[in-house]
Amino acid sequence: MDDLTMVREAYGEIEPDPRLQQRIRARLALEAQAGGAAVVRARPRWGRRAVGLGAAAAVAVALTVTVTGTDSPGVDKGLSARTILLAAAERSAAEPEGRFRRVHVVESRPVPVDGAEPYLVLVSYEMDSWHPREPDGTATSFRRTLPARPLTSRDRQAWERAGSPTSFVRRDGRWVPGDDPAGTGWQEQRMTPEDGDRAVQRICAQNSDPKGCEQKAAKARAEAPARAAERARTAADPSRFEELLFPPGIENRGAADKLRRGVSFLLYEAPSAEIRAATFRLLADLPGVTASHGDGGIAITAEGELEGIAYTYTMVLDPTTYRLKGSSEVVKDGSFRGLGPGSPLAQLVVKSAGWTDEQPHHD
Repeated sequence: MDDLTMVREAYGEIEPDPRLQQRIRARLALEAQAGGAAVVRARPRWGRRAVGLGAAAAVAVALTVTVTGTDSPGVDKGLSARTILLAAAERSAAEPEGRFRRVHVVESRPVPVDGAEPYLVLVSYEMDSWHPREPDGTATSFRRTLPARPLTSRDRQAWERAGSPTSFVRRDGRWVPGDDPAGTGWQEQRMTPEDGDRAVQRICAQNSDPKGCEQKAAKARAEAPARAAERARTAADPSRFEELLFPPGIENRGAADKLRRGVSFLLYEAPSAEIRAATFRLLADLPGVTASHGDGGIAITAEGELEGIAYTYTMVLDPTTYRLKGSSEVVKDGSFRGLGPGSPLAQLVVKSAGWTDEQPHHD
């Protein structure tokens, strides 16, 4: 069925369904941009470490995901957040698979530095993970710590008055000093299924019932294909998929928490095109989500609360492909561990997130 027929059937002599209207607008927007064609889990550990301060100007530029009010080429500024997210779902549903699912990101957080005049620096970690499509394939991940930089001009002045140290030991409430090397280079890790079995054995050896632990792990591995098929079926049922995406503890939270959970799910828990498309469709139903357009991309924004403060969470999408470009969390009102309004709580830059036939490597 072509788009014109869809429109006629939706807008015939009956009252059109608003959801169908928005899905049609999303698909038409995609086709207009594509010339008529609609087209990992490796979670970072925020360890305790000393981090180097060096040539960080390039890092500062790379981590800029804030979207201004200027126009984005090829994007209709009148499109709502819902329509844009449905367009992203349409695009995701058509993404072809490859040999590896690659997720290449840079995550950053502000960290306080103690001293006579405390200041904040932005600490960044880069992770590049390659997960094979075949269950007997080898997973590869690369990781490195990037040079840190003072967060604001005021922090830079305090850092300079402290003698412009090239490294520091971070501390922030629950964090304590560490002595890991600063400015680490790329660290590579490969894991075959056999490596996974050995890791399970090491873990189960510490269990009160090692044999029972290994048997459960073996059963879970054998049932993995069936679970993947069941998850795909769940994605076709919005109510069941909502329970999967927003499990207990998240289902009653605000739109910002759910949008943040959706971004994490898209990156690390949604390998298939059907599941990613279902995730975008579910996010499109979130209340209180807005869209703005700028040079950095399309910003999908929601507000929430965190430990007594108000914060803003923003998902950034590419204005042409609707691929995920990054995200940010910013204090809106209140103070969080010394971070006032306008201060970033976390930043994410997505360099790559999709299927590829390339061999694992780091850029």
